[in-house]
Amino acid sequence: PYSALVSTQSTGSISVLLVMTTAEEVRSLAETGYLSTCELLRNLNVHSVKSFYENQDPLVSVFVLMLVVSLVCFVASVVLNNISIVDMLWSVLPPLYGGYIFSFQPRDSRMQLAFLAISLWGARLTFNLAIKGGYSLKFEDYRWVYIKQFVHPAIMLFFNFTFVAFYQNFLLMLIVMPVYVSLRLQTPLNTMDYVAFGLFMLFLAIESISDWQQRQFRLRKEAEEKKGKKLTFLQSGLFYYSRHPNFWAEQMMWWSLYLFSVSATGQLLNWTVSGPVLLSLLFQGSTALTEKLALQKYPEYCDYQKTTNKFVMWFPSTPKQKSK
Repeated sequence: PYSALVSTQSTGSISVLLVMTTAEEVRSLAETGYLSTCELLRNLNVHSVKSFYENQDPLVSVFVLMLVVSLVCFVASVVLNNISIVDMLWSVLPPLYGGYIFSFQPRDSRMQLAFLAISLWGARLTFNLAIKGGYSLKFEDYRWVYIKQFVHPAIMLFFNFTFVAFYQNFLLMLIVMPVYVSLRLQTPLNTMDYVAFGLFMLFLAIESISDWQQRQFRLRKEAEEKKGKKLTFLQSGLFYYSRHPNFWAEQMMWWSLYLFSVSATGQLLNWTVSGPVLLSLLFQGSTALTEKLALQKYPEYCDYQKTTNKFVMWFPSTPKQKSK
């Protein structure tokens, strides 16, 4: 602990600035008359907060924060009748959780790279969601709108509480755990860290390009529909090599981040692999519903499925006509 810093003001009275001190030192200063009762309570409170921050395992703090956010998301989704509340926080929470852990050792090189990667991901996704109108309280993912038509409200409420609000928030915390492992071990930076960061940036670029291409196609589609022309779905650009290049890149970014924990532990498998594994499983389910709805709207989407990979970018099995 630091000692209290005593300074004399121009008036000649003595004031005390507590930079960081123990509770015993604060009480001692109060007994000597240097601190009033209000100052005593205020500085004890500051000391308590700083002590909690320094002595508490950041994993515990982040877990508690995740529970609070989950509860807020659930209540807000019920009040607003909008399950997509979690989606609005999807790009914000990983940088928040990762940043809190990073604050415990901001000079660690591995943690700097990992947090930089998470921050860039969050900034890009936030921008992409904003231009789509995703932060409007009226915005709700079309897949949730579809599911609500066939699920009893009571079952939907339970699903919202368990899966949407709590499980997805837990997953958003879990995928940044390589930062926590880096904090605990603090092993020297090595080649694997640079590989992890390089791969993350590569897949970030792929996701950015595919989202941009998708947005440009939607704008062109809307313009053509006003002229009486009809376009179907995007099959050009990166979508020529994958039906969902943005979904694939999103998954691969978190697998790339996992490599930071591999570098820190020296083990190919460690407990933080659960994050990207569960995220990949989530994408399997959500993409299946996305494609089901696409097939209902565009029967020719079946041919696209037969020739082009769902996620991994590769050349299609047979030539096909690109969307005009």
